[in-house]
Amino acid sequence: MRYLVLCTGNRCRSQMAHGIIRHINPGSEVCSAGVRPASEVHPLAVKVMAEIGIDISSHYPKSINEYLDQSWDYVITVCGGAKENCPAFIGNVKNRIHIGFDDPDAFSGTEEQVIEEFRRVRDEILKAMSELFQDERPALNSHNKIEHPQAHSAEHLLNATMVKMFGCPRSRNAHVERKKSKCDYILDSEPTAEEVAQIEAKVNEAISLNMDVTVEFMPREIAAGIVDLSKLPEEASETLRLVRIGDYDTCACIGNHVLNTREIGTFRIISHSFADGVWRVRWKVN
Repeated sequence: MRYLVLCTGNRCRSQMAHGIIRHINPGSEVCSAGVRPASEVHPLAVKVMAEIGIDISSHYPKSINEYLDQSWDYVITVCGGAKENCPAFIGNVKNRIHIGFDDPDAFSGTEEQVIEEFRRVRDEILKAMSELFQDERPALNSHNKIEHPQAHSAEHLLNATMVKMFGCPRSRNAHVERKKSKCDYILDSEPTAEEVAQIEAKVNEAISLNMDVTVEFMPREIAAGIVDLSKLPEEASETLRLVRIGDYDTCACIGNHVLNTREIGTFRIISHSFADGVWRVRWKVN
């Protein structure tokens, strides 16, 4: 497994996370970087990590540019709140995770208060990274449904198309399979034949854009500001998995997907019906 941890200066948080992930999964390759790398790792970051038996004294800040042409299993951004701009990594990434931590280097106080702030942030990073990567994969709710990735990604495009065209919620009930699938949408009236043809055309147009399908992990409180979590089960984990299809759709999801929309094939509506304010559409991908 290959991990890349990013923040602004690669001076404190990303360096501590780097050391912690390497400690948790010693067989993995772990790197860290920043968009504006500092001149050195903060001495207090080195000190508080040594207190828990992790040596980062040989670390030094690096630029994100060193890693853009490499492939990563996980890219983790650890910047804090809205006052900071987290780096956007445009390289080849299987999973993106954002989990923000306060910057201890920005804390003002006495010498003892500052080191306590470093310890607090260190402990938060340790807890978060241990929960996420103890067994080399983020802790999520289990899922026993075997889905056809092409159809599942097509369902996301269909949902996004319905929201864009009709302003309705995403499908309230979906049954996605290899041979054929169906989705139910709450609508004021039945779509016309022209609208049905337009839905099919727009989904196929989205497929033809060859958009990358990426996965990102983040705390539920951050995900709530990006996607609608009203249908999320009460027992859902605090770490959520968001699936992004280019700029067309983002949704919390734990299912299997293609890596690029070019893999989906052709989307075709087979039949549809309307009753009691619910439009049921049956469809397939070839």
